[in-house]
Amino acid sequence: MRILLFDFLNAYPYQRILQEASISYTLLSHPYEVVEAWQKSSWDAALLPFAIVANQRKTLTKWGIGSKGKIQSVILLSQIHPSEWEYISTDGRSFSSLALLRWCMKKKGLAPLPILTTPTTHNRGAHLFIGDEALRRHKEGGYILDIGELVRQICERPVIFAIWWAKRQDFSTYLRRLWRRMMSHNKSTWVEEAAYRYGFSPKEIREYWSRILYALPSGAVHFWKRAYTEIANSY
Repeated sequence: MRILLFDFLNAYPYQRILQEASISYTLLSHPYEVVEAWQKSSWDAALLPFAIVANQRKTLTKWGIGSKGKIQSVILLSQIHPSEWEYISTDGRSFSSLALLRWCMKKKGLAPLPILTTPTTHNRGAHLFIGDEALRRHKEGGYILDIGELVRQICERPVIFAIWWAKRQDFSTYLRRLWRRMMSHNKSTWVEEAAYRYGFSPKEIREYWSRILYALPSGAVHFWKRAYTEIANSY
């Protein structure tokens, strides 16, 4: 199989499972690079932002990256109070997170602010950070709004950021069985090596991984398929 995924700490358990199963894969630094590669070439499976593949029907595995609330790796960060924000800035490449911002605004859980996708020199808003950069930004201080926690407050459902897509049903079945068999009992053994690789303490990694949903609840998958599709159709 030709498999594609991104090199974030939250996806490291998937890397290690593929390694232990002697399955080769292509690793790219950021989810948007995975999306670009997936769109340009033929792949058998990929870990993709859910917003990109929400309209797919039979090729989603119900494994990926989600959370039941606070996640710390999808945040809005600002040096001024949220009541003073005039905009939200992003790099325009965080597909699911950007869709979630729009969904939160639609549900009135977040003020309907302009979302900028180009750099600004003004300091009157918040910036969206995702992945390992978001985890590191927590140490800077300031006002932090955790998107996983915000979504939970709005709809009392888990949120899904990324999901495994497979080209064929047999690939999907194989990966589901692989994740199920190896994820729960192996994850704790990878903490030390992940700490060395990504520059976080073992304690930080254990706490972070404990907040992540890797096996995605069916109800949440169906809910966010509809939500992401509706948001995509609105913009």
